[in-house]
Amino acid sequence: MEPLKLGMIGVGQMGSAHTRTMAPLEEVRVVAVADVDAARARAVGEAVGARAFADAHALIRRGGVEAVLIATPHTLHAPLALYAAKRGVHVLSEKPLAISAAAADRVIATCRDHGILLGVMFQQRTDPSWGTIKRLVEGGAVGAVYRLSLVTTAYRPQACRVGGGRAVALPPSARSNGSCSFPASRFPPLLLSGVIRGRDRE
Repeated sequence: MEPLKLGMIGVGQMGSAHTRTMAPLEEVRVVAVADVDAARARAVGEAVGARAFADAHALIRRGGVEAVLIATPHTLHAPLALYAAKRGVHVLSEKPLAISAAAADRVIATCRDHGILLGVMFQQRTDPSWGTIKRLVEGGAVGAVYRLSLVTTAYRPQACRVGGGRAVALPPSARSNGSCSFPASRFPPLLLSGVIRGRDRE
């Protein structure tokens, strides 16, 4: 079987880590990388033998990729996923898929309509501690779950959340909702056996 031709969009902290992880795999070949920092894109591309782009759209159009892994600031996840899906490129996105439930729904619908495989990095689902939490919730130890708030100690620069710095040039209205907070209804059912009401929309 031929390896999947993958394009890495965003080769900062997470994208570089994903590129290093993918490089030795037989099933995947990183054939293109993109980053707004052209020098960084060139360095990462040279390290894995991939073409380098300073523009993600160009990678999608001309990089010879079958799929992309999106590891950019959060505000760009959904727009890039939509752009790729409409051009027949499969999508694996870092979380969150979008910064609103409505935008996530648009990505899901577009991928479905175009026959595109869509995945989101939810590696925490394999952590055994979540199974313990699931058993506690299902056993009624914590009562009905109405909302989930997750606090993590993992560092993320502010630009990751609001699309600031050199990464993007979006108007303030597009950057205003950089929150990673979603209502419980948008989290995997693993944690949620209680009654859940409402869902944020744009």
